[in-house]
Amino acid sequence: MSTATVEALDLPTVRQRIAEARAARDAGMAQATDNASDWDKALIDQAIGFFAQTLQPFSANDIRPLLPADVNCRGLMGAQFSAAYTRGEIQPVGDLPSHKKNTHCKRINVWISASVVDLDDAGSDGA
Repeated sequence: MSTATVEALDLPTVRQRIAEARAARDAGMAQATDNASDWDKALIDQAIGFFAQTLQPFSANDIRPLLPADVNCRGLMGAQFSAAYTRGEIQPVGDLPSHKKNTHCKRINVWISASVVDLDDAGSDGA
């Protein structure tokens, strides 16, 4: 059994790489949003809203099969989830593998209505 050695991390470099990765993610989502039709964005937003109102956890795996085949989800799905999160509508509660074949089981967020998280938080302080 071999023992791997861990070298000291160069934290400024790690932070810089994380910042660059986030900037690239944000630029990709902005491009996807800019290139998408208002109709496609509205369909995804409506689906997110529907699943959020069930007060049960959900992910893009739940939404994708309900969308018409001509909806271009590439990059837009994540952008719309991020927008709903930014608006305070949903909160992440975990992750699971994507069912989409070309993602090779990449981990995706599981979400729930922010009202459920708010209710849980309200109960935790004794109120």
